[in-house]
Amino acid sequence: LSISLSVCLFSPLYPLTTGPVLKIVDREELMREKARELELQQQKEKEKEERARQKAEADAKKLAQSKIPPSEMFKGRSEFSKLDDKGIPTHDAEGKELAKSARKKLEKEYKAQEKLHSQFLEKK
Repeated sequence: LSISLSVCLFSPLYPLTTGPVLKIVDREELMREKARELELQQQKEKEKEERARQKAEADAKKLAQSKIPPSEMFKGRSEFSKLDDKGIPTHDAEGKELAKSARKKLEKEYKAQEKLHSQFLEKK
């Protein structure tokens, strides 16, 4: 048998006036608890590594996206047939003029890409 010393500061079972609690614990139980703690620690490390990997992937994707000039962004897409002088689509694949709301959305995308690309050029 092993002896474990723990302090229960906020436990309703042990008021603050009692002080430290001495409890006798089986060696196997201590080993199981240590194994659980180690497993939790390893799981947290794996989760941290996974988040770091996902962030690196997102950063790489953002970098690749930022390399594309905004004027080239919509070229080569089969869903648009005509582009204006800036490279923003004006007509869909069937040759129909885009709705005002769709055009506005594409202009917003264009401006976001313009900002990304300018940041890329500044870093370069």
